[in-house]
Amino acid sequence: MLATKNYKFWFCTGSQDLYGDECLAHVAEHSKIIVAKLNESGVLPYEVVWKPTLITNELIRKTFNEANVDEECAGVITWMHTFSPAKSWILGLQEYRKPLLHLHTQFNEEIPYDTIDMDFMNENQSAHGDREYGHIVTRMGIERKVVVGHWSDVNVQERIASWMRTAVGVIESSHIRVMRVADNMRNVAVTEGDKVEAQLKFGWEVDTYPVNEIAEAVAAVSESDTNALVDEYYDKYDILLEGRDPQEFRRHVAVQAQIEIGFERFLDEKNYQAIVTHFGDLGALKQLPGLAMQRGLTYGSLTTIIIENMKLERDEKISALKEKEMQSETIEDVEKQLKGEEVPKEQEPPKEMGFISVSIGDGINEIFQGLGVDYIIEGGQTMNPSTEDMLNAIEKVNAKNIFILPNNKNIILAANQAASLVEDKKIIVIPTKTIPQGITALINYIPDSTPEENAERMSEELGTVKTGQVTYAVRDTVIDDKEIKQDDFMGIGDQGILSVGKELETTVLDMIEQLIDEDSAIVSIYYGEDAREDAANAIGEKITEAHPDVEVEVHYGGQPIYYYVISVE
Repeated sequence: MLATKNYKFWFCTGSQDLYGDECLAHVAEHSKIIVAKLNESGVLPYEVVWKPTLITNELIRKTFNEANVDEECAGVITWMHTFSPAKSWILGLQEYRKPLLHLHTQFNEEIPYDTIDMDFMNENQSAHGDREYGHIVTRMGIERKVVVGHWSDVNVQERIASWMRTAVGVIESSHIRVMRVADNMRNVAVTEGDKVEAQLKFGWEVDTYPVNEIAEAVAAVSESDTNALVDEYYDKYDILLEGRDPQEFRRHVAVQAQIEIGFERFLDEKNYQAIVTHFGDLGALKQLPGLAMQRGLTYGSLTTIIIENMKLERDEKISALKEKEMQSETIEDVEKQLKGEEVPKEQEPPKEMGFISVSIGDGINEIFQGLGVDYIIEGGQTMNPSTEDMLNAIEKVNAKNIFILPNNKNIILAANQAASLVEDKKIIVIPTKTIPQGITALINYIPDSTPEENAERMSEELGTVKTGQVTYAVRDTVIDDKEIKQDDFMGIGDQGILSVGKELETTVLDMIEQLIDEDSAIVSIYYGEDAREDAANAIGEKITEAHPDVEVEVHYGGQPIYYYVISVE
């Protein structure tokens, strides 16, 4: 059985003894404060555990190996407080096997110019220490997450939190044993997989069993145990018997109960935590194990279930829900109407058109909602919504036709996959790759047109908008023949890097100049959570001065990561 542990993350601080015991005492104090504040923030999903300052090769190696064997430790966060010699970390890093995060930060948010002295400078050298550490980790080719920014910043904390969730997923999945029943479906390539590669890369032990072996376990389930579970079904669920013979239906339910018990016992006996099924060949099984798979999601015996025939399962669920909703509407809704009570919105007749949009900030959320979007999915460069997120959104929008605006090229596939799984609503994915494209698509929606006509028009208009985004570089690199230094500002267009600079405003203006041409009519500036309104307005005024024929709009976007998102139409 796979049970999620009470995971923790170790906070390891690097330093050296060159500056004496008093300095090391300050290092330890600062580390403890950071750990305490991170835990008090309410942002992190798991506890951070402070560890004594690491100053020697032996202690670093010992700490990393202790982390390897500690079952509750899901990863290590490292921070170089002072100029910690990176060579001391080599052996420990070589032997470390769990997720690693490098927090590139300073204890002080601002430099105390009025009181700064040599002791302060010697003690607070994170800029040097983190650079030295980053160099050696990169040179060793070690995969890790790097988070840059002050530790008290909510955005920094959220990035740490995101990494924590990923790290726990890595740890949890690293020891999963997967039972694959009947192997792939009739030599279908996409279901074949590589079991050896899965174990080498992810630690998943994937074993194949013939369907009749698990069928034997099902057949061994006693009638009394089966009947007991059937009784549980009838107590727990609403059984729809309209048009069915009650006794015959109960016999069919009993088959599902027997399958569920047999599956559970088979997995428990052989210590598997996940199962992959397709059942192109049922063997001795009397029915598809649909109910067993669905119920396995609700309790710990079947922790992870992958069903290769997802579409069939979803159709069954939808059919059952529809029947249940029809019954409840004739009883509960009528009673409420007779009493003069309002019927819940989700039970109202569906409207013709609905809209779902992926968004990246409070201000942009409000813009989308003002344009008629029914449901906002939080997304962005570091948080791409899944197919499941799309399906959940679709369920919450009560409309016959639903337009989805992914607004990110990495999300379009998930949106299309979700659309392919829905049959009770018409789902139309507009392939928007940026936030400005999503806004343009909505502006060009015409209520009196058909869904098909709107889809064609909205998709065509995407070509009329250019997008620019301004962020900063986290490391030295060369992109599109442009040399970029760490902390440089970058203006990124639809096709690549447009501008690079040390000054934010200059970088933004250089990028916009490359986006504007003789056909440009409107420039929209969406400033992010790390940009100032007065600075955005100043940029807008300079664009107006340089291009008096172009209309300039400035809006609060509130997006993370990107100081500005620019739209040129």
